[in-house]
Amino acid sequence: MKTQQKISLFQFILLISGIQLSMVPIPKQLTVSAGTDGWISLIIGYFIAIITGLCAVQIYMKNPTYTLYDFFINYFGKWLGKTGVILWTMYFLYAVILFLFNALFITHIWILPNMSAFWIMILFLIPTYMVVKSGVQVIGQYAVVVLPLGIISLILLAIPLKNGELIYMLPVLKDGWLPIINSIKIAIKAFIGIEITLILLPFLDVKQSAKKGIIIANTFTLIVYIYLFVACSVYFSPDEITKFLWPVLMLVKPIHFVFLERFEIIYLALFFMSYQMTIFMYCFAFKLNISQLFQKKSWMLPLNVLFIFLIVSSIIFVPSSEQIKEMWEIFFRTGYIAVYAFPILFLIYVSVFTFLKRRERL
Repeated sequence: MKTQQKISLFQFILLISGIQLSMVPIPKQLTVSAGTDGWISLIIGYFIAIITGLCAVQIYMKNPTYTLYDFFINYFGKWLGKTGVILWTMYFLYAVILFLFNALFITHIWILPNMSAFWIMILFLIPTYMVVKSGVQVIGQYAVVVLPLGIISLILLAIPLKNGELIYMLPVLKDGWLPIINSIKIAIKAFIGIEITLILLPFLDVKQSAKKGIIIANTFTLIVYIYLFVACSVYFSPDEITKFLWPVLMLVKPIHFVFLERFEIIYLALFFMSYQMTIFMYCFAFKLNISQLFQKKSWMLPLNVLFIFLIVSSIIFVPSSEQIKEMWEIFFRTGYIAVYAFPILFLIYVSVFTFLKRRERL
C-alpha cells in the first residue's frame, strides 16, 4: 500500500508507548501477584516485548509497503487471509469498546457523577471522530502535543512520595524468584500495544529506524511503569494497595494546592488527553482494516455505525467496576495471542514461505 500520510520516528515511538501506558490495572495486578518485587517481572517482560516487536519489524522488512491486510492476502490466500483480517479487526474493535467504556466509567465516578453517560460518551466520540477521520499523521501530531502534559502528570505524582516509606520495598526477593516468574504473564500485559506496530510500519517515513523505535518505545514504557509501581508501593502499604482498583489514580488524592480544590479532576483531564490517543489509534486500526477488507478508501461508514452503537449502548448500559475488570481480562487474554504469539509465529511462517518460493524458482 502506498500512502501519502507519513509519521516520523518520534511519533512512532510516542504512539506505541502511549498505548502501552494506558494499561491502567497493571500496578495493582503486579502487586497482588509479586508483591513489591513486581518491578523485576516488568524488566523480564520488557525483554519479551522487545523480541516480539523486533519480530514484527522483521516481517515488514521483507515487504516494507505491505499493510497487515496485504500480508494476510499474499501469504494465506484470499479467503483464509480475509478471515485473519476479520479476526484482527474484531480485536481492534473490542479494544475501542473497552477503552471508551473504561474512560466513561472513570469519568462518571471521578469527575462528572451527575452527568448522563450518554453525554460523556459523546464528549469522547466527537474528538475521536475528527482526529481519526484526518488519518494517522494527525494522530502522530496529537501524540507530540500531549507529550509535555504526560510528563507533567508523571512529575506531579512525585509530590505524595515525601510521605512514602521506602522500607516497603525491602527486602528485595522477599518471597524468592517463584512469584516473580509467575508474574511475568502479568508484566507482559504492560507492553500490550506493541501490536500497533503492525499498523504503523507502512506509514513510518524511515523504515530502517523501526527497530530502534521499538527499543526506545519499550524502554520508555518500562521506565514509566517502574516509576509508577515504585511510587504506589512506597506510598501505599503492600496490603493497602490491593484494595484499590487503580492505585495510580488514588495516588493523586493526597495532592492539594491552596488555590485549587479537587486537583484530581485537573490531573484526570491531563491523563485523558494522553489516554485518548489510545482510543484514536485503535479506532484508526479498525477503520483501516475494515476499509481494506471491503476495498473502500477512507471508508467512514463502519466508524459511524460503531459510534452510533456506542452512544445507544451508553444509554442502556454503564459497566460496573467488576464488569470493567472482566473486560480488561478478556482483552489481556486475547493480547497474549495477538501481541506475543502472532508476530513470532507469523515471522516463522513468512520465512518458511519465502524460502520455499525461492526453491521453486530454482
